[in-house]
Amino acid sequence: MTKKTHRRWPRVVGWTAGVLSAMAIGGTVWWQSQLNAIRHLTVRQTDIATVFIPGYNSNSWTFSPMIQRFARYGIATDAMTINVSANGHLAITRRAALNQRNPLINIIFADARNPEKQTTQLHRIMTKLYTDYGVHQINLVGHSMGGFLATRYITQPPTAQQPAVVRFVNIASGGARADSDLADFPKNIAVLAIGAIFGAPAVTGRYRWLPSSILPRPFPRPS
Repeated sequence: MTKKTHRRWPRVVGWTAGVLSAMAIGGTVWWQSQLNAIRHLTVRQTDIATVFIPGYNSNSWTFSPMIQRFARYGIATDAMTINVSANGHLAITRRAALNQRNPLINIIFADARNPEKQTTQLHRIMTKLYTDYGVHQINLVGHSMGGFLATRYITQPPTAQQPAVVRFVNIASGGARADSDLADFPKNIAVLAIGAIFGAPAVTGRYRWLPSSILPRPFPRPS
């Protein structure tokens, strides 16, 4: 190693340490600002359960940290986790009542790479929530392929013993494979799409719009 190269190494190490330190400090400040926003957030408390449907190849880490954070700051209640085995067995862990303080229900699929099978499993879950736990209305949150599964449930009208959907949050998902899939989307469901294009012209529900810098294009406005 030459003397010139030998002298350069301390500078490289110093610059690297400085950049990493700046990133760590910036990340900490940003994270604390997000937590401060949650700490001071006030939301309306209802008895409508919110069901979280994860995406392709998901696991318990998809929604669990967010749900736990909501519970920690009193925004909602971490009420139930439903683990679905590959063969469809439901292992249900209930931690709180499902009729107070914004109850949250987290679904975790063991086989999260089979949308056809998951569609059937989701309908079984909804029937069980209705018949065994008295859940008659729900909000849905779907991420990626979970948004597609949620849209399928919404556009295939529930049976008399399945919860009706009040609101739908669609995260990073097209929600459907084709515009025609949305032709039967109910007009009375409030929809919020985050980080994805959602909604064919045939969909005329009640919407909230995010800035165009977040969405690839603005939400289609109801006609």
